[in-house]
Amino acid sequence: MKKFILKLLVFVALVVVMLTLLELGFRNKPTGFKTKYAGLEKYAPEVEILVLGHSHSAEGFDTRITRRRSYNMSMGFQHIYFDDCVAAQFLDRMDSLKCVIITPSYFHMYYGLAPIEDLSGENLFNAVHFHLYWNVDSLPSGPIPSLSPKYNLEILNNPVSSYVQMFKHYLHNGIRPTAAWDDPYGYTGQSFIADEDFLNADGIHRARDHQPHYNGAVPEFQLTENYFIYDRLIKRCAEKGVAAALVMFPCWHSYVDNLDDFQLSGTRRMLHELERTNANCILLDHMTDERFGVGDFQDAIHLNVFGAEKMTRIVEDEIEDFLHKQQ
Repeated sequence: MKKFILKLLVFVALVVVMLTLLELGFRNKPTGFKTKYAGLEKYAPEVEILVLGHSHSAEGFDTRITRRRSYNMSMGFQHIYFDDCVAAQFLDRMDSLKCVIITPSYFHMYYGLAPIEDLSGENLFNAVHFHLYWNVDSLPSGPIPSLSPKYNLEILNNPVSSYVQMFKHYLHNGIRPTAAWDDPYGYTGQSFIADEDFLNADGIHRARDHQPHYNGAVPEFQLTENYFIYDRLIKRCAEKGVAAALVMFPCWHSYVDNLDDFQLSGTRRMLHELERTNANCILLDHMTDERFGVGDFQDAIHLNVFGAEKMTRIVEDEIEDFLHKQQ
């Protein structure tokens, strides 16, 4: 019996050591969550344009080419609530900041952030990692349980493919720290150019995936829960004397043409309301901008590096004009 207990203890100890090593492996491997946050901490005092939002701006605003020092803090599936958390943490440290770019889209005004126990997929993955690496300890519904392994361990929040990537990373790089990408200011663009047939089909497919979130029950004009988070973020900027630019990034026409008209028009009405009621806010709606063609897209809703270069120069010029008028 004693031998059995001893063997069991040894087995348990080995399992604990293995799980601990895996957790340390995930914690030390560079990812966008870690490098973007660390980069903003490093460059915060010199940044003049801060880009917040989701994948549209992460891949659509190229911080490498801006005249003013810019930093792109956007991540895929990044809810406006997390944008507001970033602003709350960093605005006081950004003495050079002139403008914050905020990135709404077709469904983000209506897409509420559920309690963490009800989140799944990319939304849960992001919430956990914002908690682990961006000091976000609560959601609108309440605090994230600090003692729950489910929300505080990497090994419980990564698919098998992430384990494979981790092993490959350490196999090729050892334990030396490496950057998650080349641009130290957060840009994550793709050079792929999609052809027109793909864009047409992809737009229809993505529009079907992005089903309406108002459930057919909203009145003609409604200020949603997310509207008030946008408004709070814009007012945070105003308190610091910083402009806020609401930027809608270009999408391929087959995507826009197949969206729910009520939700799209409702989103635009709320964005115009934010612009109307906040003197430091400007709406730059490029969703259907005809200056963007086939060579500018990697898919129906994301610009490639060529489209991002064009978009960045357009938006930066518009922001400069707005800042001049604000003086």
